[in-house]
Amino acid sequence: MFLMPSGMLGTLLSLIDVEPLFSDAPWGHKVNVDFLNKHMGATRNQPWRATTDPADVHSGDFLAVSKI
Repeated sequence: MFLMPSGMLGTLLSLIDVEPLFSDAPWGHKVNVDFLNKHMGATRNQPWRATTDPADVHSGDFLAVSKI
């Protein structure tokens, strides 16, 4: 049994929207950024750099960077 709160058509459209994220094509980066903008409201700043205060890093902290 599957719960599809968006209905069958909404679920199918969501699958079509997500499928390109798992391809390793040259246009994959653009697809990932567009997905984050559309569905998460994320924006990107150039250059992609983060400044971390060493006092905020504690023993046992873990940082992972992952690409879908």
